[in-house]
Amino acid sequence: MAKLKQIGVIILVLVVFVSAGIVAIVMGARSSHVHYVCLEINPRVEFLTDAKHNVTSLMPLNQEAKELLIQEEFVGIKIGNAVNKFLTLCAKAGYLKVDGEGNAVKLSVLSGLNQGLEVELSKKINNFFVKNEIMGVLVDSSQDLKNFKDAKKNSVSPERYDL
Repeated sequence: MAKLKQIGVIILVLVVFVSAGIVAIVMGARSSHVHYVCLEINPRVEFLTDAKHNVTSLMPLNQEAKELLIQEEFVGIKIGNAVNKFLTLCAKAGYLKVDGEGNAVKLSVLSGLNQGLEVELSKKINNFFVKNEIMGVLVDSSQDLKNFKDAKKNSVSPERYDL
């Protein structure tokens, strides 16, 4: 009888864990078919990508970005290549100074449950700096404290508030 109770408890615990895992997967997953990437140097640009990380749309957010992106095609290429292309354009236009010390790139990525895309783009930006011998810093802004506090005040998730 005692052994039957132990087996019943073990089965109950396994069912609870499996149920919790299924609920977390189904209910906790944010739609990951669209990813948002924002790059800011002085030209500021937003990219939207599909599930395969191909750029589906692009929006320059200031006049410098509009002027920089004239006649440039980003739609359809991988976001990593788009980031490299944008950084190259910024370096050629003088927004990233090869011999300067005040270079900074601000990166915001909203890409679902994991941070794989954010890590990939951070590596691309750092590799760009190293390859081109540019002294610069990467600023990750996906967890800005102000946005987090505002999202909490409005009772929404930080990702939804950012969007």
